[in-house]
Amino acid sequence: MGPSYSSFSFPYFSLLMPVLLAIILGFIQAATEFLPVSSSGHLVIAIHYFQSFFGSYETPLAFEVWVHLATLLATLLYLKAEIITLLKALLSGMRSDSSERRLIFAIIIGSIPAAVLGVGCKIAFEEVLQSVPVAAIGFFVTTAALLKAHRAQHNREKDNSSSLESSDGVPWKVPTIKEALIIGTAQAIAIFPGVSRSGMTIATALTLKLPVETALKFSFLLSIPAISGATLLEARNIAGLDSADYAGYAFGFLTAFAVGILALKLLVHVTKGRKLVYFAGYTLSLGVILSALTLLS
Repeated sequence: MGPSYSSFSFPYFSLLMPVLLAIILGFIQAATEFLPVSSSGHLVIAIHYFQSFFGSYETPLAFEVWVHLATLLATLLYLKAEIITLLKALLSGMRSDSSERRLIFAIIIGSIPAAVLGVGCKIAFEEVLQSVPVAAIGFFVTTAALLKAHRAQHNREKDNSSSLESSDGVPWKVPTIKEALIIGTAQAIAIFPGVSRSGMTIATALTLKLPVETALKFSFLLSIPAISGATLLEARNIAGLDSADYAGYAFGFLTAFAVGILALKLLVHVTKGRKLVYFAGYTLSLGVILSALTLLS
């Protein structure tokens, strides 16, 4: 899930959004949305340790919607071939045994846990979701998931599973309903700060011994309902867009879109190269640092 920048404070933001600041926020939104490092965890860090630097006025929620739209557009563009195929299948009527039908059903099943658990937790545990200690634990959870996925990939390579690979990577496989539900539950856990949505979904899919291509594309496909839902919940705030902020919103949108495309490509490269362990090192470091700061405070 993308971070909520409405919790930040910036002087005179409602009068004039600094272009540089908009670019920074757009970069953070897109990079942490897709890379397995937890956008919500980084938001908690920013709120608790950098908020005072920005002053005392809140960032308009309309900007939050704007950058969410940018990352959603980046996802749709990256998956345009898959989405077009699914749309054609929907419009032409699907056979009961078609892979498109099974994939659409898997996406629906996989999205249910996040919809139920996500909304419920936000209502019941809103304060907990802004907690530094919880974020530290969340980063450790992400680290464990990434390390487990790395080991699963390593073991698969040792078992000569590379013989299953096609010329463009491991072949696609539609997740079963059980697999979709498990991956969707992993995505739902990412409501807690420090737990990465992309990290949990990809790592869980790899641990279930699904092909790398399936782990990546199914994670990306699951992100569409997740990001769309968050955007729709905040869409009413787009009416708050002030003409004085047009430049900032435009640069923030373009930055989030461009960085989103790059982050998606980087994630694909790292996952296929069995280098998720690098991100595990980063999230482990954040968990240790936040734990130390909590104990010292």
